[in-house]
Amino acid sequence: MVSRTYQLFMIAREFQRGPMLGPAIAAYGFAVFLLLLLRLPETWRHNPLGPQPTLNLFAALALFRHMAMTLTVTFVGVTFGCYFLSSTTLSRTFSVQYGLGPAAVGLSYVAPAVGSLVGSRFGGWYSDYVVRKWKEVNKGEAPPEARFASVWVGCAVVPVGFLAYGWLVQKDTHFAWPLVAQFAIGFAMCTVFVSIGAYLVDSIKARPASATGKPLSTIFLHSTNASTSYFYSTGPHLSACQSLLRGLGSGTGALVAAQAETLSEGVLYSIVAGITAVSVGMLVVTARYGEKWRSAASVTV
Repeated sequence: MVSRTYQLFMIAREFQRGPMLGPAIAAYGFAVFLLLLLRLPETWRHNPLGPQPTLNLFAALALFRHMAMTLTVTFVGVTFGCYFLSSTTLSRTFSVQYGLGPAAVGLSYVAPAVGSLVGSRFGGWYSDYVVRKWKEVNKGEAPPEARFASVWVGCAVVPVGFLAYGWLVQKDTHFAWPLVAQFAIGFAMCTVFVSIGAYLVDSIKARPASATGKPLSTIFLHSTNASTSYFYSTGPHLSACQSLLRGLGSGTGALVAAQAETLSEGVLYSIVAGITAVSVGMLVVTARYGEKWRSAASVTV
């Protein structure tokens, strides 16, 4: 059986490939889009006799009523914001300070992208390993919170990576060393994100919409036996919530980067390291109280 974290890795892998391959295939993708737009016939047919689904664009926001959901997704948003801040300033740093040309600057983004790709794969394996060990030791089903044991090392490496990157640039070391720090940031960040994604899927159980077209209902699980059908019915809501916070965090990070030119790299990334370190507290609280929250939670989305 394919593990849930491996499935999440396969999804996350495509996001990591974007920064690496996106520019090269953009023109091809646009040409295919135009071809589909102009030549592909419409295949959807309205069925007036079948159940009429309802569309609520804000339904996913109800998941934020759950503190575990809010804290974990907020952590992801904050970390993504810091990551995009570094991504935004990276091109300026490597072109102005190190004098690299456009092609070399573009290749510098391969380091965090590869780190993210490898981290996603390793994080999925390690998260499953931690759950298996929990089951062996405790002789029973592991609660979703057991996965948090696999994130603490990555949570520690992320702020250390930002701190190292900032001061390596500040001290004008060889450009290879800041790239090593960027690789470490991407690797550690994605090991954590894969475990968090698996935790959210394990924690939230969905009941598919009824034949009358009623909205999706969700409740919190008390075990990790979330079936594939539950994942696919809940998945869009989880993805929407995570995408919302990732987008807000990424936009904020890019905006801050544009306004932070007066700060030295060392000072800027010391602040970033502090923010990411403090945000880990949200995961600590969730790991401590998540099971209690799930026991009392029930919401209709």
